[in-house]
Amino acid sequence: LAAEPVTPTAKTTNTIIPTDTNNENENENNSNNSNNTSDPCESDIIFSTLQDVLNDSKNKDELLKTVGTRAVQFVITYNNNKTKVWIIDFCNPEQPNISCFNSLNNATISRHDLKSVDVILTVSDENFLKLCSGDLSVEWAYATSKITVDGSMGVAMKLKNLLNSVDKYMKNK
Repeated sequence: LAAEPVTPTAKTTNTIIPTDTNNENENENNSNNSNNTSDPCESDIIFSTLQDVLNDSKNKDELLKTVGTRAVQFVITYNNNKTKVWIIDFCNPEQPNISCFNSLNNATISRHDLKSVDVILTVSDENFLKLCSGDLSVEWAYATSKITVDGSMGVAMKLKNLLNSVDKYMKNK
């Protein structure tokens, strides 16, 4: 996968934006691979919690110091043939946002006018949950091909702090 532009809709808020609307032709042509952002995967709770973390200004400031003004794309695979794409966009530090897409194509199209993502991480739903809980280290996941990284490895390593902050926030809730 090339690090192509991938972004949320024109609406820029500090909220999760489900940006995909499936059109009938796309669903008919891609019936085996089509999925809906409303089709839940277990990782959805992580991104929802991350949104809660971003809504807390202290936590948001800490994350921005760690990650910087970058956009990161997570490609989560689940239920054998489904894909959900999440983009965490810190490019506007005042209003970072999280967007969800039902395909790589839709994510790429929606981000065409914005800065391209700095890194694309592809991981299964199960392994993403293990990464966030600390049951799987980022280094081991990468070494054993449980996660693939396309783009800046430096940015990818900084995301370890992002995952740790989500885990810490969930445990304190």
